[in-house]
Amino acid sequence: MTAFGQLDLDWNGQGDGLSEDGDEIIDEAYVGLSKGAFTTSLGRQYWGSDNFGVEKAYEMNGGTAFGTTGGNDTLKLGYEGARFGATLSHEFQDSGDEEATDLMLTTKFGPAEVGIAYQTLQAQAGAERLETSGIMASFDVGPTNVGFDYSTNDDADYTNAAVSFPIRGKTTGAVGATLIDEDGQDDVTQWYLNATHKLHSNVNLFAEIGDNDVDNTDLGYLAGMQVKF
Repeated sequence: MTAFGQLDLDWNGQGDGLSEDGDEIIDEAYVGLSKGAFTTSLGRQYWGSDNFGVEKAYEMNGGTAFGTTGGNDTLKLGYEGARFGATLSHEFQDSGDEEATDLMLTTKFGPAEVGIAYQTLQAQAGAERLETSGIMASFDVGPTNVGFDYSTNDDADYTNAAVSFPIRGKTTGAVGATLIDEDGQDDVTQWYLNATHKLHSNVNLFAEIGDNDVDNTDLGYLAGMQVKF
């Protein structure tokens, strides 16, 4: 059995929904135990549904129906085998804040990978529970990967499609689109296109553009460098 811990910092203070007033810089902070393919961890961390979806954007994806995918008081159990993976997370309610149970299952069949996710979330004590579910699939067709996902709850339906492909040498590209159907709102279609060049084993250069069909919005663009230590 092996003990481990992790502390991730987010210098932009965005934190993908985990930040609270006064500690925005801390993205994840947890400890755990692992043995073979099994892990268990406790603390501030992301749930299995954070890995749901096939989008390949850096910043301009349309998202999924899983609006909350992590918490500050989470117990997470995981299994990662050669063909099957499972993550069960439970967020304990503290001082009347959110409480959730989140399950993510994935399996591989040759060039295909399929996953399902389910979450029940109570945003605060006494609030009505929101149940969200989703299914995703991706397929390798030679060096190209094609993926689709669909997620839904009582408030919205999200459908994603994405394709990644080689361009030349160490450069790859990706294109994707999201259809967002929210209750009481007009449907929105959002798309993105990006390119990534592997400069070194731990350094990527990237550029991305994206847009949607909402009135009075403009084409977005970004470029940057991704460094892993």
